[in-house]
Amino acid sequence: MLLVEEFDEAFLGVVHRSGKESIAAYDYDECIQHVVKTRHLTFEEALDWFEVYVISVNVGDNSPVFLEIKTMGEVIRDYGH
Repeated sequence: MLLVEEFDEAFLGVVHRSGKESIAAYDYDECIQHVVKTRHLTFEEALDWFEVYVISVNVGDNSPVFLEIKTMGEVIRDYGH
């Protein structure tokens, strides 16, 4: 399991997948706040940094997931039904 030490405080737990190894799960919003705080970036800059240096880095099937916690209503509003 691949862990991202920089985001230890945002660690949520483990995702178990059928027929695949388990992977680490992190709170997306907590990761962004960590980037804002530690890298002294604006929120928008942190989003960009996180996308380039974390989300877009694919290390294969063991890549961690970054969960954006939303209500069903927020998902429908933001992504449609």
